[in-house]
Amino acid sequence: MNEILNFLHARIDEDEAIAKAIHVDPIWEYDETSGISGIVYECGDGAWIADKVGPVNGAHITRQDPDRTLREVEAKRATIDILTHWPKWVTPQNLIPVPALTALRHMASVYAGHPDYRQEWAVS
Repeated sequence: MNEILNFLHARIDEDEAIAKAIHVDPIWEYDETSGISGIVYECGDGAWIADKVGPVNGAHITRQDPDRTLREVEAKRATIDILTHWPKWVTPQNLIPVPALTALRHMASVYAGHPDYRQEWAVS
């Protein structure tokens, strides 16, 4: 179980580091009035994040702004903390309960494309 926890903590730390490195303005917006394709920009200084994106891609990009990523990082850490402190009496040998382990495996599946992801964690 430590392997999946170490994997999750490492990926979440990476997500946090990337979000903090690009975190200039907390809000990204999509401007579809910029011509044939739209522009995603930071609201504070108007710097472009991406251009030549359609409304669906623009909506997706703006939804993934750094502030949201940082909120997700905190939520994932809190969830892992709750799952790993599940009452030990519910399982033999003080192992993590099956529902909690299953939830951790689902969380790890988000990072299935990472080279350190183990196929044995896949949820069927």
